[in-house]
Amino acid sequence: MKFGIYQSSAADLRQQKQKVLLLAKNSRGQVKRRCVGCLKDSSRDDLLRVVQSMGETNFSPISVDFKGGTCGRGAYLHLHARCLSMACRGGFSRAFRSPITVEREQFMLMLEEARDRRMESLLRAGYRAKRVVVGSDASERAIQKGAPLTILAWDAGKSVMKGAVENEIRQGRVLSWKDKASLGALFDREQISVMTVTKDSFAYPLHRTFMAVEVVREDRASRFKEKDVKSFGGSISVDE
Repeated sequence: MKFGIYQSSAADLRQQKQKVLLLAKNSRGQVKRRCVGCLKDSSRDDLLRVVQSMGETNFSPISVDFKGGTCGRGAYLHLHARCLSMACRGGFSRAFRSPITVEREQFMLMLEEARDRRMESLLRAGYRAKRVVVGSDASERAIQKGAPLTILAWDAGKSVMKGAVENEIRQGRVLSWKDKASLGALFDREQISVMTVTKDSFAYPLHRTFMAVEVVREDRASRFKEKDVKSFGGSISVDE
C-alpha cells in the first residue's frame, strides 16, 4: 500500500482560506464587550475602542482606535452622549484601573482628530485601489452606477450640488467634510469639491468613522439606509 501527501490544488487552497476567513469573521462578530459608560454588553463590532497608553506616571492617557489594531489595553464605548459622560466621570478610570482625567469636550476633540486621520487613510487607500473617484463628472457617473457614498467639501459651489449629487443629498448619502483645499491635498491636487466612493467595503468604514463624531455630538442615529451602507451603532468594555 502506498502512502503519500495530499496536494491541494490552488482552487482548493483558496476555498479553504475563504472558509477560514468567514469563520473568523463570524466568530469576531459574536464577541461581546461591555460599555464602560452604561455597563451594558454589546457586540464588539458595534463598539468604539479606546486604548490606554501605558506610561511611567499614574496618569495614563487614552486614544481612540477606529481601526481596532492599536496596541495597548483597550476599552469600549457606546456612541451616545450619556455613555460618554458617564465614562468621563469615572468609567474610564474604573475600566483601566488607573486615574484617567479626561473631560467630555477633550474626548470629543480627540475623537474628531482620530476620525479625520482614519478617513484620510481610508480615502487614500480607496483612491489607490480605484474605489474612490474625484471630481463632478466622475462622481456623477459613479452615482448613476449605484455608488453608495459621496463626500462633499464644506465650501463646494452650488454648481456641484446638482443632478445626481443633489439627489444623493436628498437621500442622505452625502457627507460634508473638510474644505476643497484639504480634500485636494489628500491626492496632491489643488482643490477637490466632491468625491464618490464606489464600493461598500470602503463606504461602510468611512461612514461609520464619520458618524462616530456626529452621533455623539447630536446623540442621534445615522440617516443612512441599511441597503446602502450597513447601519452603525456604537459601545466601551475592556480587552481580555
